Amino acid sequence: MNESDQRLREAFDIPTYDHLVSIAKTLVNDDVEFKQLNRDEQNIVYEARRVIGKDPYDQWQEGFKVDYAAEMGDLPPKSKKATPRPPSPFDPENLMMDLSGVASAQPTPALFTLNDNKGNSELFMPRGKVCVLASEGGLGKSLLALHFGVSLARNQPTVLKSYFSEPLKPKPTSGKVVLLYAEEDPETCLFRLQRQLEGVSGRVDPNLINELEGRLIPMPLCITKRGVDANLALSGRDDNGVNERFERLYQTLEYAAGDDGLDLIVVDPLAQFGGPDFEVDNGEASRLMRTLQQLTGIKGNPTVLVVHHSPKASSNSKIVHSIRGASAIKDNARWAGILRRVAETKTGENYLKDRQGRGVIELVIAKSNYGPAFRKVRCISHESKLTAAEEYILKADAIIESNSDENVPGTQPTESSNGSTNRYASSWGNNR
Repeated sequence: MNESDQRLREAFDIPTYDHLVSIAKTLVNDDVEFKQLNRDEQNIVYEARRVIGKDPYDQWQEGFKVDYAAEMGDLPPKSKKATPRPPSPFDPENLMMDLSGVASAQPTPALFTLNDNKGNSELFMPRGKVCVLASEGGLGKSLLALHFGVSLARNQPTVLKSYFSEPLKPKPTSGKVVLLYAEEDPETCLFRLQRQLEGVSGRVDPNLINELEGRLIPMPLCITKRGVDANLALSGRDDNGVNERFERLYQTLEYAAGDDGLDLIVVDPLAQFGGPDFEVDNGEASRLMRTLQQLTGIKGNPTVLVVHHSPKASSNSKIVHSIRGASAIKDNARWAGILRRVAETKTGENYLKDRQGRGVIELVIAKSNYGPAFRKVRCISHESKLTAAEEYILKADAIIESNSDENVPGTQPTESSNGSTNRYASSWGNNR
């Protein structure tokens, strides 16, 4: 007698048990009306379906269970029907009782890597985790997130480079990226892509468009039509449609993933996907970040990169504190990167520029649970485009005030608010 039969025998003490089990196994997968069976047969079919793993809460079964119980006097006729319990992290299946895989366990895979000064590849951004990219407004964090997407879709290095001129490199598996743009309509998305993809001539190569088709997938969510639910919140104190919205988003992303899976999901900006209190309520922020974490379970184990705002950090505060809002946002993220101008003065008027007067931006790892923190990469940001910086920019550290006319080679002097001349220091020792 197998385990299922044993459980059935323990559940029912019926003289004709073996005969009824035979009937149950025959009918268990058929859409049979219970009225065609006698009461014992109905009971056995119901229990057989439950034991072998069929859904015991199908509408026809559920209706029978309530009607039968009411007939036997156990329940009133209009009792509320039972509903299945959803899976929980606290289910016993999540207990790791078997530790035989410890010896062969692998480190968290990388989505982007960066070589050190000896050429050793190190994890820069992890795969399959919720990550935060934060900066002040207008620095280009959305542009950088798009650049990451293009890099993955084309499997080409980014324009960001380290002190040692090592480029930040992608590690795609499918090359498919979805960009959730909460504040963009289709036309704005197309223009953003045009600026990112156009060449020196100012035109976009049609072959490049064909290469990215179906791999770089923008999803504009800025709704302007009346009568359409424009609420994007995936968390909130009250349900208010949160669960339904998340399920629809999850199904849409599964459709986009297809058989290949996804490498990256960009959530831009985070503020549009949170409830009204998520930036001031740690509980609310934790719920939102845990919800976004579920998206990493989509085929391909994608990284979820949330784009968020940050206030201007004070000079004596930790860089990780540059992420705006409740501390649970950075606490629940497994990686956080801060995008900033290099050597920016307190007023924001002066910062590092190249010979052409173009601004330099720097991405620094403020938090990483799976690799080294405080690694930095730089590039040029100018007119909504990112380009690679020359070596002298990668090694410049700061603007320093001097009355001397002597400039560091390759740098552009500027005039500070007090009339003295600014020049750039030529060392960047902290990044070695």
